[in-house]
Amino acid sequence: RALATYEQALAILQEVGDRAGEGTTLNNMGWVYLSEKDLTQARHCLEAALEIAEQVEYPALANAVHNGLARLDRNAQA
Repeated sequence: RALATYEQALAILQEVGDRAGEGTTLNNMGWVYLSEKDLTQARHCLEAALEIAEQVEYPALANAVHNGLARLDRNAQA
């Protein structure tokens, strides 16, 4: 259910051009996918969020995404 809401929010954010919000939403989606053990989708969302964080120079988001990627890598090794 969270993912459906995030997907709706993502579409709106993309429509209005809110790149920081888009990145934050993708990060949140990545964390949901991580909690569901869908590592492929988690990586996709987190990498997209990181790209946006770097483009808009949003270091707090980049740090959050790096934390997610680190957790993803730990889960992938387990």
